[in-house]
Amino acid sequence: MIPWIAGQLILLAVVAATPGWATDSLRIGGTGWSIGISRLLAQAYTDIHPNVSIDVPSSVGSTGGIRALIAGEFDLAISARQLEMAEKDQGLAAVPFVKTPFAFFVPTLSGNEALSLSEREVIGLYDGEYVRWPNGMTVRPILRLLNETNSRLLMAWFKGLGPVLEKALKVRGALIAYSDQEAMSMAERIPGAVATGAMLAALSEARNLGPIAIDGNEPTVDNLEKGMYNLSATLWLAERRNSGELARAFRKFMLSPAGEKIIRSNGGILLTHE
Repeated sequence: MIPWIAGQLILLAVVAATPGWATDSLRIGGTGWSIGISRLLAQAYTDIHPNVSIDVPSSVGSTGGIRALIAGEFDLAISARQLEMAEKDQGLAAVPFVKTPFAFFVPTLSGNEALSLSEREVIGLYDGEYVRWPNGMTVRPILRLLNETNSRLLMAWFKGLGPVLEKALKVRGALIAYSDQEAMSMAERIPGAVATGAMLAALSEARNLGPIAIDGNEPTVDNLEKGMYNLSATLWLAERRNSGELARAFRKFMLSPAGEKIIRSNGGILLTHE
């Protein structure tokens, strides 16, 4: 064998046998509510394991994340809904991941974030009855499509809100967001805006948004645990049953005390522990 070629083969063998030189990677994604906390958890994990790369792309939604997991494009997915039987039949499994307050958000420093709204006033945000904030600005609700999780949760909690939302979506000039990140960005920049979403998302993304209390109770983790605040959302952590070693290792970290500390400090309650 030519000496130069032999030398190259030896070098390649050494590199292959040296774990610290290799870079392992995985992708995790799904609902917009999970993007911020996934990136924080990924950063904490890669700080400990610098040879690992974790990609958290922009939101593709719960169903999009599950489909990407089935297709092998994601190693883990976070969904705002449980898996359907057909998805389980394709080799997926999921555990309850995080519970977080669901809140109404307004821009910080607007003076409105100190508000407390009643159930009737919440409906008034959308039917035109509650038209001005205490700071004098016109109320401008940011809407989501009826089939999206935000709208479905609102309709489940507030009796009679379904027809109100359906009518509001048809109003000319209505503000409609098509993702959680878009809704939060609109709320940050539009005077008088109010958006809905998960505290986990707003805090983990360090959004300039303040939550509104409902019936005097603020949307905090403590109030959620005490039963004083009842609006909440649950996220599910999904994986393939034959997931790889790195996916299993990161999943274990997410469900560990270290992961729990990050989750709780960003408005979430870890539901499954390892």
